[in-house]
Amino acid sequence: MGNVATRKRPGIHPECRGNEDDEDGGPARKRIRIDDGGAHVENEYQKLAFKSRLQKLRKCRPHLRRRTYKVEEADPRPPLPRFIVDDEYENYEKPEGLKKEYALPWFEMLFLPEFPTRSIINEKSFVLERQLGRGSFGVVYCASAIHDSERKFAIKMQEKREIISKRAVLQVKREASIQRLLPAHPFIARTYSTWQTRTHLYSLLQYPTGSTGDLFSVWRQRGSLSESAIRLIGAELASAIDFLHRHDVIYRDVKLENVVLDQWGHALLIDFGLAKKLKEGASTGTICGTLQYMSPDVASGRTYSHYVDWWSLGVLLHILLTGIYPYPNSEATHHANLKFIDYSTPLGCSREFANLMDRMLAVSTAHRLCSFTVLHAHPFFRPVNFAKLEQKEYTPASEIGNAEYDTCQSNEEVLDGNLFKENYDFDRFDYFNDRF
Repeated sequence: MGNVATRKRPGIHPECRGNEDDEDGGPARKRIRIDDGGAHVENEYQKLAFKSRLQKLRKCRPHLRRRTYKVEEADPRPPLPRFIVDDEYENYEKPEGLKKEYALPWFEMLFLPEFPTRSIINEKSFVLERQLGRGSFGVVYCASAIHDSERKFAIKMQEKREIISKRAVLQVKREASIQRLLPAHPFIARTYSTWQTRTHLYSLLQYPTGSTGDLFSVWRQRGSLSESAIRLIGAELASAIDFLHRHDVIYRDVKLENVVLDQWGHALLIDFGLAKKLKEGASTGTICGTLQYMSPDVASGRTYSHYVDWWSLGVLLHILLTGIYPYPNSEATHHANLKFIDYSTPLGCSREFANLMDRMLAVSTAHRLCSFTVLHAHPFFRPVNFAKLEQKEYTPASEIGNAEYDTCQSNEEVLDGNLFKENYDFDRFDYFNDRF
């Protein structure tokens, strides 16, 4: 334990010992109270606190601030590119036009801008009534608006998975773009709106008032039509085709199944799946269309232009009168198997119609009817006033007959009014050679 006199007394700092002698004869020590002003302890505390702050500052990194600036008209710096998800933006270059912004999944970005992800009109606004038909990638339904059950529409539902697997994304987007940009025409079905969900693409289409079904269903039920009925239907389709050509669109799929009739028998051209923007005088070389309606120019792989639509119209008119294809191609499964020989003029028809078929179905383009101007002046269409025709002053139904037709191509009814399912079976009605 040592000498009691030399022990440290409480309250005395060891460094504060003096040289003066103590009362007991030992060295004197200077006594300093801890709370004597607290100067010494306070200095030590400040040193420790300062070191602690330095250590914390060394661990911290400065925050990187984003460079921001106010968008002004005179600002030469362009704004950063942004993905805008809003169907109602117009002045999207102005700050007030920018609404919710976020990145989209690739399977939604893939179909923009033709199919918006948000729309005031969507599949929940309608009740499905019956199936009208099946297309290459989906099903077409007749539907009515929830708040107006009397008004009918056609809704095309296409499955994204099917479109992507068949590498037809550009084809589907092109179809929607062409239909949305085309002005209104009395004999072409209008597209009112398009939108998409995570799994499907939707198109809201015009449905003819009191539709009697497509032309194929009417022909199958009625058989051959009279020349007067064929004249009016052919004139209406010719007017629609000429309208497309004047707006730089080639249709490439004129056939009975792509024409629907309203309650007065007026024709309405639908399904722009194979249509393409093509300027006047330009040509293309894709082998596509329905085989039995395909012209020799398309089947041979040569380049062609808008005139191939007139060949297909000639095949359609020939079927309406005779009930058979003009060339023996009903069993063809490939464009290389198509034959354009052994054509004979239809029997039992007028001389004007026979001459029209000979002109429209000539294998050589040098002898073929290839324009609306020539068709308009042909003797078979001479009784038709095309100005009155486009005002729908004629009634083809009176020429077709008074028989009651099916109201849709399919008798299959939709049992669930909210049926917007994920999986369907698809049939490819159209022929498309991917090699080209």
